[in-house]
Amino acid sequence: MYYAQLPDTIPRHFGPAGQPDAYGAKELIGTLPAIGSLLYLDLVFLNHYPHIFHYPVKITAEHAPRPYRLAIRRVRVLKCVIVGSFAYLTYATLGNREGLGTFFLLVFLPLTLGSTECFVYRALTKC
Repeated sequence: MYYAQLPDTIPRHFGPAGQPDAYGAKELIGTLPAIGSLLYLDLVFLNHYPHIFHYPVKITAEHAPRPYRLAIRRVRVLKCVIVGSFAYLTYATLGNREGLGTFFLLVFLPLTLGSTECFVYRALTKC
């Protein structure tokens, strides 16, 4: 809808401080949503096969449903984080902000790493 109003070059990479450090043609604007969609679809597919995941505990027939449920929930949380982060990256790339800001790292890293630690802890303590 606003494609014609975009500048000819848009940020295509952000440095650790959240400032753009590489630029590309505006035709690349669909790259981030495409990558985010592919990651999401991969995780949807992967979520149908929890028995192929790696688990921190030995899975036996008696207690398999609980670790599988936890793993499926973990992938669902990861899908939400990925969709949210790619949506924010696309928003920042469109020029509505000057860089990502420290907000992105302060939210994205704890959500990704913290949720992983939480699910691993739950798998180790309750199985």
